[in-house]
Amino acid sequence: MSAGNLGGFDPNAPENNAANVLPKGEYPVAMVRSEVKLNKDGKTQVLHCEFQVLPSHEFANKKIFQQIPFRTTNTDPGKQDWVRIGATKLSSLARALNIPTLNDSSELLNKPCIAMVKVKEASDGYDASNEITKFKPRSTSQGIAPPVAPPVAAPAQSTPGNSPW
Repeated sequence: MSAGNLGGFDPNAPENNAANVLPKGEYPVAMVRSEVKLNKDGKTQVLHCEFQVLPSHEFANKKIFQQIPFRTTNTDPGKQDWVRIGATKLSSLARALNIPTLNDSSELLNKPCIAMVKVKEASDGYDASNEITKFKPRSTSQGIAPPVAPPVAAPAQSTPGNSPW
């Protein structure tokens, strides 16, 4: 059995995370995964979600990960502000998808919208990353895209390559 040539690979070299960060801008995206978890304080509910840039864009299939806090019983003013900002972001997403009352995070899956994305510079030992600051409806040549009708049959699973766009 022969060993594969790794060409002098240096495992101590820093990772190039910059290649994974999208430039600031607006991107057509859809949420492809979501899960509600309690924050480490045990009092704050956070929606952990993964968005994917739609195939029609030059950055197709790039992923943006977000943690959106939306409810807390923590009385700390800083935590309250964090949740207020997160709830505003979640409201922006629901409005962009024309969802008047949000009951379950699965209602957000695989529905296209526009995400306004900024770059968070590397700091405190964390790499640079993207943050979605706001959502808006996806436009069409006729104006605003109509809402996506709920499926009549059993809901489709959220698997890569099985998206409705």
